[in-house]
Amino acid sequence: MPTPDFRPEAGGKFHPVDYQLKHHVASWAAIKANPRIWGAFVWLMFDCGSDNRREGARDGLNDKGLVAFDHKTVKPAYEFYRREWNRPAAASARMTVVATNDFQAAIDAVAAAGGGTVRVPPGDYVTGGVWLKSHVTLELSEGARLVSNGDLATYANRRAMVYAENAEDVALVGRGEVCGSGERFPARDNAPDRPFDVLFRTCRDFRIEGVRLTDSAAWTCSLRDCVRGVVRGVKIFSHANLNNDGLDIEASDLLVEACDIDADDDALCFKSNSPQFVGRNVRVRNCRLASNCNAIKFGTASYGAWRDVVIEDCEVRPCAVSRWRAWHAKRIPGGVPDVPQGLGGIVLEVVDGGVLEDVTVRGITMEGVQTPIVVRLAARHEPSAGRATRLENVLIENVTGSCLSRIASSVTGVAGGKRPRGITLRNVDLTMPGGATEAMDFRRHVAEAERAYPENRMFGHILPAWGLYLRHADDVRLENVTLRLAAADARPDAVVASDVTGLSMERCAFP
Repeated sequence: MPTPDFRPEAGGKFHPVDYQLKHHVASWAAIKANPRIWGAFVWLMFDCGSDNRREGARDGLNDKGLVAFDHKTVKPAYEFYRREWNRPAAASARMTVVATNDFQAAIDAVAAAGGGTVRVPPGDYVTGGVWLKSHVTLELSEGARLVSNGDLATYANRRAMVYAENAEDVALVGRGEVCGSGERFPARDNAPDRPFDVLFRTCRDFRIEGVRLTDSAAWTCSLRDCVRGVVRGVKIFSHANLNNDGLDIEASDLLVEACDIDADDDALCFKSNSPQFVGRNVRVRNCRLASNCNAIKFGTASYGAWRDVVIEDCEVRPCAVSRWRAWHAKRIPGGVPDVPQGLGGIVLEVVDGGVLEDVTVRGITMEGVQTPIVVRLAARHEPSAGRATRLENVLIENVTGSCLSRIASSVTGVAGGKRPRGITLRNVDLTMPGGATEAMDFRRHVAEAERAYPENRMFGHILPAWGLYLRHADDVRLENVTLRLAAADARPDAVVASDVTGLSMERCAFP
């Protein structure tokens, strides 16, 4: 886990949570290594008021707590202790090794009786995957943890800790936890044989509420070809392996609200793996999203169609940890800081022949990302015969935030006909770091990169504009857009447009 190689001043204003984590990891190692210590305590649980303090980000606050002043936001050190003190390998009085078929027998019995609830009492249960059935609710009591046994052969359909397929009126609820023990599976990008924490396939009238999903071996929670569902109050913390997406959505008539997602890969990702898929009527609201890749993302895959999606009133923030990415070590002109960070905040991509239209993203605050907004229509894969790929009628509004890299936001298509259309940015206020120099070669030709993997750096690590780059697009509207620089920048233009028709700019400011 990368941690800062400097020591912040105790009385200074910069108190990074990663350094707090580093301190606690070292302290706990010393305590464990000394058998003469009979008792120890952690100082302190919550940030608290302290009138005489003038250090840290806020005066009058003792910020050494494991949990923030709101008594809700947990810091990385809290997650460290929670895992360190609840390790499955450390047998304890509350640890129960359960044969997977015992769990499955309870679910099957309730299903055979016409439906009902299987309640799991507090305790740690080491098990394989289970298969939920129609009209069955799996309720994890507070303090109940389903912990993966690391044996894929004991997984339902070899796919997930909690799996459901072709089920209706099915639910996973409660205040307990599903822990995927992702560190026990191969840690390679796109490695096979790595199960999800939760996978619902072709399910109807489903619910996932209140539970905590942690340490998946692959994607954490995936909804595939589902309809009429609710995902509410779910907490995801997944950094145990690569490809740790938070919530992957391929569903219609879905409400996602009040979720807290901290994932190494994309936090909230809308996918369409089949050209026949059409997703519509999805609402996401009041979520907190953290990713070391992209916070809000459409694609990849993007073979099918997405219509009528609204994502609103969400907070994008840095992840608590970054075990795999080390973006600061990449060859980025001017560099980025050695802190957890995402690649993109709002990333809308259609590159596999699909369709994205009538999408609204609004009320977003963001920090800790390299690039705030990326809209991309391209042809990594060609569309099915007789079908035209398109990305149109997108509204991004009421967005504020800052970014860490010199890779500007962008709206781009490719020469020859693939052109985003009807893209509106309204009431957007973003601060860029600045600092570009002539030596960074920002005047170079920008390649089309039509078949490149779509992400903020697909054109390289710097663009001609310091704020927004537009190319091969139609009917782009900027309304009340403010772009700022935190430091001087050699690039002369905040906005650069090339081959853009119908560009309008109203009440825009680039101070």
